[in-house]
Amino acid sequence: MPLIIPTAHFLIFLTFNWLLLSLIVYFWWATKRPYVFPTGDCGPKPLALS
Repeated sequence: MPLIIPTAHFLIFLTFNWLLLSLIVYFWWATKRPYVFPTGDCGPKPLALS
């Protein structure tokens, strides 16, 4: 049974959309919380790395 949408292209499309949405949400969340980026020992560590 041939698919209407090629599976490889569809999976690449879904992966790209998921990565783009993740980056947008992450940077939006980072603007609301200071010291999210672990650039050093200045500021509290994020909860995910503790």
